[in-house]
Amino acid sequence: MHPIHLVALVLLLAFSALSALDGLYLHLYRLRLHARPASWNEHLWHTVRSVLFVPMVLALFATRSGGLLLWFGIAVVAVDQVIEALDAASEGAARLEFGGLSSFEYGLHLMLTTLRAAALTAVLVSRPAQAWALDAPLVLEPLAAPWSFLAVQLAFTGVVVALVHVALAVKHCPLTRCQAA
Repeated sequence: MHPIHLVALVLLLAFSALSALDGLYLHLYRLRLHARPASWNEHLWHTVRSVLFVPMVLALFATRSGGLLLWFGIAVVAVDQVIEALDAASEGAARLEFGGLSSFEYGLHLMLTTLRAAALTAVLVSRPAQAWALDAPLVLEPLAAPWSFLAVQLAFTGVVVALVHVALAVKHCPLTRCQAA
């Protein structure tokens, strides 16, 4: 395994740990964004991002991907970037009730963005030039057992978090929005 891929996995693990603090503790437990009509859209953006996390991890971090699998992972990251921008744009109105984001949450979001960007940069830099060809093998080489297991466990945890987000989005959907759907 390329040593930079290992660095990417460690950065992804740090990102995931802090994401649990932000997403599970702050958003779902403490602030209950899913249960407030003003912040339900923000919860919806978080839901989409939690769903996108799984294929991103599997395509880019769980294996040394190449070719179409590598480009699929990059496409997922691109979609996630758009959703992240929509999420950030929704936070102002969603957090009026709380007086906006706390400085702790701003700082946490800054750390999360930095860790995610560093993890993605490292995992992409770890790819050899031939990996970027569309006809390159989907898997250049398997990761060593403990690291592939860790990445798959992060993806599995991501599935659970995504299902929780979806269930809460459906359960707490403001009536005017759900009746229109």
